[in-house]
Amino acid sequence: MVQEHTGPVGIVIAGAGARGAYEAGVLSVVLPWLVRNETPPKIMVGTSAGAMNTALFGALCRPDDVLRGVEVALEVWRGIGREDVFRSVVLSGPVTLARYLTSVTGLASVLPGPFGDDGLTSMLNVAPLRRTIEGFGHWADLHETVRAGYLSAVAAVTTSVGTSTTDVFVESTPGFPQPADDADRAVRYRHSEIGPDQVLASSAIPIAFPPVQLGQEWHLDGGIRLNAPIKPALELGAARLVVVATHPVSASGGTTLPPAASGESVAPPDVFTAGATVLDAALIDRMVEDVRSLDRVNRLVASGARSSEYRYVPYVFVGPPRRDSIASIAKEVLDRRYGGLRGMFAGDYTLLNRLVGGTVRTHGELLSFILFDSEFIERCIGLGQSDAAVALAADGTNLLQPAT
Repeated sequence: MVQEHTGPVGIVIAGAGARGAYEAGVLSVVLPWLVRNETPPKIMVGTSAGAMNTALFGALCRPDDVLRGVEVALEVWRGIGREDVFRSVVLSGPVTLARYLTSVTGLASVLPGPFGDDGLTSMLNVAPLRRTIEGFGHWADLHETVRAGYLSAVAAVTTSVGTSTTDVFVESTPGFPQPADDADRAVRYRHSEIGPDQVLASSAIPIAFPPVQLGQEWHLDGGIRLNAPIKPALELGAARLVVVATHPVSASGGTTLPPAASGESVAPPDVFTAGATVLDAALIDRMVEDVRSLDRVNRLVASGARSSEYRYVPYVFVGPPRRDSIASIAKEVLDRRYGGLRGMFAGDYTLLNRLVGGTVRTHGELLSFILFDSEFIERCIGLGQSDAAVALAADGTNLLQPAT
């Protein structure tokens, strides 16, 4: 008989960019459910947009007022538009192109002003995102939530450019034990308040967003090495887990592009389709393996295996049913709102869609990470809510009942 399910509940939130709206929808269902069942989470760990959701829901969703907190958090997401994240590509694009050209030609070292500094650090100007995150009015609430013990620990995961390590920045209650660094998996734990800099660093999607300096090191998106930070949540003391992601844990589940008809010639993938494939593998494969490892260990323990290295960790995984579920929503929104004649006057997403080959087919998978569009966000929230309800109905008792 497996030990009764007791101990702190941890929530692990994967990286997602604009897909974080889906995770917000999931959390809006999961958090009230946990509170109703007297198992409020004590640990929250997030990567990229998952770090933003960790700060957002961690600050607002105390057990004594979780429903109001959920509504406020969802309104934050519903209020985010492209102009709150990155400057107009139409207006900033020429400057970005000029900086790129001066960088590759070597002129950046001799030119003054904006074309002669450190070269091109990102394709998008995300100064608005810093203002948006710094303007989040609940940072003090997050610190108080941790200080008062409603949450024992919150963490944001980044990737250090200089050391190629996964750095987990942890804000915890006084006296909370700090995990030891994990040399085998190149994970370092750093005690720190979670604030705008940590969230921005965790969300710095390579190439699209610039790196962020924390201390003496530069950091990028934590999803590069650890998109679903399950192990850090366990090291922080979680005994039961809810894992939230924007891809399914199954390696199957559909593709973005339909198969060619019999006898039809198949065009080679362009660079953006190839890039989306690499991104897909980087974000999903490690997450899938980590969840499967967790499941394998649980099965070993349930079968009677005894080892000090193993413990049974009940979990619920919440993600969309298909790999292309969210990409399909993005494609529909891009085609309808930013395609055809209407798209000629729609500005930035029309340009981005054209730049990645949208005149032939829309790269919904790639653009879904930066599609801060009101319809896309609302539909992602709704999908997250429905998927969470299904997952809790099917597997929620895993967190509540003794196992046999």
